[in-house]
Amino acid sequence: MYNELVSDVKRPYHAPIREEQAAQTRRRIAVAAAAEFAQRGWAATTIAAVAARAGVTPQAVHLAVGGKAAVLIRGLETAVAGSADETALADRPTLRSVYAEGVGTRRRLNAFATTTSDIYQRAARLFLVLQEAAAADPAAAELADQGARRRLADHRRLAVLLLPHADEEAVQTLTDTIWVLAGPAVYVDFVHRRGWQPDRYASWLSDQLAHAVRAARRSRVAHPARRSK
Repeated sequence: MYNELVSDVKRPYHAPIREEQAAQTRRRIAVAAAAEFAQRGWAATTIAAVAARAGVTPQAVHLAVGGKAAVLIRGLETAVAGSADETALADRPTLRSVYAEGVGTRRRLNAFATTTSDIYQRAARLFLVLQEAAAADPAAAELADQGARRRLADHRRLAVLLLPHADEEAVQTLTDTIWVLAGPAVYVDFVHRRGWQPDRYASWLSDQLAHAVRAARRSRVAHPARRSK
């Protein structure tokens, strides 16, 4: 009975501490995973290497996060969100401007391009590692597919905002254009391989998407019959 009472008394005081410690451990693992996978790729990265970088045991990694695919995803999510800013990504002013109502086309595109560039500075290589992993690991393939569907849905949402009242063909074409131009491989090619500065990439992306939007709008004017279908 005494042990039970002591346990009941201690739990409210110590549980938050344990939870905070567990959260810190997961955070260290995620940061270590992002660094290891970005540096070594999917095949060469091991749970042991992630554990060593995080200062924990491989068993701790499995218990706190899961298997290799789950560890990659946790690292990718952490890199996307950023380690310095605790504000949720969706709540940051720049990203809100991408999807808010009443925002002008150029401001919306600049916000999208800036956010994309900011995310890719931390995570572009990890997105490519996830594609590599998806070709070799069923769990990674499932997670990659889920992420791709979410990204495509976001791009379609942006396309609809940029082309209100457009027909399905126009929206789909713009969605696909955003998907290609804003893909991580393009960022890696320009910034990591060709030596562009991230702000130059952001300006280029905004300009290219603005051109695509203007072309879609001109097409609607030139072929008004499409709007009535």
